[in-house]
Amino acid sequence: RDAGSNLSALRGMRLFRLFKLARSWKSMRQILGTLGVALGSLGPLTLVWVIFMYIFALLGMQYLGGEFRFVKTDTPRSNFDSFFPSSNGHGAFIVTFQIITTENWNTVMYNSIMATKNPLAALLTISIVIFGNYIIMNLFISILLQGFG
Repeated sequence: RDAGSNLSALRGMRLFRLFKLARSWKSMRQILGTLGVALGSLGPLTLVWVIFMYIFALLGMQYLGGEFRFVKTDTPRSNFDSFFPSSNGHGAFIVTFQIITTENWNTVMYNSIMATKNPLAALLTISIVIFGNYIIMNLFISILLQGFG
């Protein structure tokens, strides 16, 4: 088994071929340089994005914290019970990121409606999708693409 792990480490060294290719390929160096410049200008938008996620995570904790308790099932992992990940679930900050990336956001919305028995609870999830995904994510992508323009 030790010989296999040593061999696996040598296979990992093949990754350095990629760096050698990047050094010798002129257009690849230009793309990586442009990407580095574009990433440098993403700092302020990243700060806005984190503040946005913080605000909506706190809103979710205020209105939906401790509400996702269902009789026939366990508490879902995507809940707003705590800010950071804990034994109760992923945490409100991670759930807000999950909604922004539209990964299973409809389940979080459905759980919020079923837990509060109020269809207006969907407004929090929908506003995170609208503002987080369609505005901030598109700004993020446009700044990256601007570096290539």
